[in-house]
Amino acid sequence: MAEEYEQSYSEVVTRTSGGKYELNLPDGLLELLGFEARELTALISGPDSNHPNLMRLHPQASLNDFELASEFKSMADSQILESHKEAFKLIAKFSNSIEPLTHEELDQYLRGVNAIRLAIGSALDISDQTDFDLDPDDEGAQPLFLYSVFTSLASLITEVLLEDTPEIEDEDGS
Repeated sequence: MAEEYEQSYSEVVTRTSGGKYELNLPDGLLELLGFEARELTALISGPDSNHPNLMRLHPQASLNDFELASEFKSMADSQILESHKEAFKLIAKFSNSIEPLTHEELDQYLRGVNAIRLAIGSALDISDQTDFDLDPDDEGAQPLFLYSVFTSLASLITEVLLEDTPEIEDEDGS
């Protein structure tokens, strides 16, 4: 499975001459991202939107202040979940398309990939102590391998987006 996803980092996201971005991912990975996006859309749209696998998609304002956490959840949770749905919708759209993405679409795609990664991380209970020294031929390691692939993909997209983001100058012009 690992060989299928080995690709030069510089080839994963490329800029077109028109200022858009092309994702150069193996078909299997595109299909898997689309599948995960559709599954998570159904999960967050359904009656069990507080499913344990979605735990990391609901950021906490405070772990110590229940009132503050509750207030934040009531104000922001629906907007956050709607943002995830839109990102998943975009991923599903591009799982069957080789059409280039705009900067804004690539940013939204990144948010969707990260949300999928977070959901997998919740399902696998990934922590700082998780061992990622994986044998790609071990069937049991595949979920961790996918988490690693999605983490790398999110990192690569972030790098490309940051390269194209203008630097913010300090007040003194530096």
